[in-house]
Amino acid sequence: MKKHYFFYETLIFFTIFTLFVCPSIFQNRTETDTFSEWPFPLIQIIYFAFSMFLFFCQIVNNEAEFHFVKLSSITKKNIFITFISFFSLILISLTFQFLGIIADYKANQVKLNYPYNIQQKLFCLLTFAFTAGFEEIVFRYILPESMQHIIKSKNNEKYKIISCEIITAILFGLCHNYLGLLAVLNGVCAHFIFRLCYKKTGNLLFNCSIHFLYNVTNVFICSI
Repeated sequence: MKKHYFFYETLIFFTIFTLFVCPSIFQNRTETDTFSEWPFPLIQIIYFAFSMFLFFCQIVNNEAEFHFVKLSSITKKNIFITFISFFSLILISLTFQFLGIIADYKANQVKLNYPYNIQQKLFCLLTFAFTAGFEEIVFRYILPESMQHIIKSKNNEKYKIISCEIITAILFGLCHNYLGLLAVLNGVCAHFIFRLCYKKTGNLLFNCSIHFLYNVTNVFICSI
């Protein structure tokens, strides 16, 4: 890798890690009102816009193909993979919830208020849409791809790739630690499903779609 490529990859990685990953990991566990209100998602829009900027920077830096919305990838096979991924996410989530009930595990109590009017419902959907887009860009593309470019391992490329995927999965899980241990484990497992979906379809749009639907489904289930 050329020196300036390595510099830009390193800069992008540490920018994402410092500004977005670390604050999420060390979020105050006493913040129980995370989903108690549904204001206009200005922060989520800013995060999404900045992640898109870094996404384009990385593509230009690597001279890679733009594959966020690649219409040619919208095939029956990829749609099927997306549905399988979505139901796998729901199954994993329900499994951890079931294990929590069996073990009498008391997760961190997070107050969740179901949006009660049209404006709140709209803001709720926008919040989940931009959050899904931001997280998919960061955790399913920028972080794992950047780490693979930064870490030099000519002798064992497969080990390097696996290590980067595991590290990214752990980081994604830890970003949900304000919800408790089971949420962290669920996040780790979910990362591998999302990442596999992206690798199989080659289009982050599929990931954003199922991530959005997954979050909306969880809110609906929790409101019952």
